[in-house]
Amino acid sequence: MSSRAKYMALGVLDGTSVAVEKVVENPALNARERRPTFIRACREAGAQVVIAAHGSYCIPSALEARRGRLRLLVGEGRPEDLRLREAGAWEFIYSSLLATFERAKGH
Repeated sequence: MSSRAKYMALGVLDGTSVAVEKVVENPALNARERRPTFIRACREAGAQVVIAAHGSYCIPSALEARRGRLRLLVGEGRPEDLRLREAGAWEFIYSSLLATFERAKGH
């Protein structure tokens, strides 16, 4: 999950392949609201597209992405064989429920 990853990889998306240009520490690791903090950091880094794992985009992060005009994609597989799909309403609902359960458990 992007909000739990130790690092953020910043790069260029060309079709379905990603060329990583820079790796930085993930600022969301110590945040209370990890997913929106992650999206905010992507926006501040100048991203146009964010690729994250299933369960990474809650409703507040989707609103944050909309403010920054970010395109949100869900990526599955390894970087060399990446399958991408647009994040939709069900992704936001699932991620929001997952975030609520994680907060209740103290993660």
